[in-house]
Amino acid sequence: MGFIAGAAGQPAQAPDGLTGLGIKAVFSADADTTFLSTMTDVQIANLTTARIYTLPSTDPSTGATVKAGRELIFKNRGSFNLSFNSSAGTAMTVANVATGSVGDPTIRNGYVRLRALQDAPTTPAHWLVEEVSDEYSAVATFTHPEFSPTSQVVVTRQNKVASIRIQDFTTAGSIVTGGSVLVATGFLPLRFRPAVPFFVGAISKSIGAAVAGAFAISTSGSLTVYQNYSGSGFSSGGTAGFGQTSNTQFFSYPLA
Repeated sequence: MGFIAGAAGQPAQAPDGLTGLGIKAVFSADADTTFLSTMTDVQIANLTTARIYTLPSTDPSTGATVKAGRELIFKNRGSFNLSFNSSAGTAMTVANVATGSVGDPTIRNGYVRLRALQDAPTTPAHWLVEEVSDEYSAVATFTHPEFSPTSQVVVTRQNKVASIRIQDFTTAGSIVTGGSVLVATGFLPLRFRPAVPFFVGAISKSIGAAVAGAFAISTSGSLTVYQNYSGSGFSSGGTAGFGQTSNTQFFSYPLA
């Protein structure tokens, strides 16, 4: 089916239920769902809690089966995990999906593209994760009293690479001097953990100092952020610069 032409000066419109590429898409239920082989290949979800989708293999009512090479795309617009089981009920993880997959298919605020590797797939190894994009914003929140407002560490991943974003915020009030202050801790889900321990020793410039903090993630998922207050530029009542306004910090690292 082709596009429906728009009025002069307006973009052409796709028929109801189709994306701009002419690919049919539907909104999937905000519920644990078992799909049949006759499902629509592009599913869009807006989850209000964590859900599990079970991938298709057959449709008993018609006898139709998923064929090798079929592509399924799932988009999760919610901030809760959407995870997947194979049709046999086995949870799909980075450890048991097909060799060559680019990561764990679990997603929140992201999408995943899956490819069937054989007819009537039943196990996680029968599915290839071809592409995955995912965001996890509930990692750690800065709660040290010197920080107002608080700010979160946000982790995103695109296939085999993750990026950390420390959002903008300022510090004010009575700034202590000397030593390093622990300002955030967290724990990353398996799909966001680095292949090797990741450490950054200088995460922001501060007023009068070259180093304002340290950031580390272990392969077990432990995350810590420190601010170093030893710089001479910190003073009572001033605004200091660990992630100061217009200075959001970004770091990338390879995933396991």
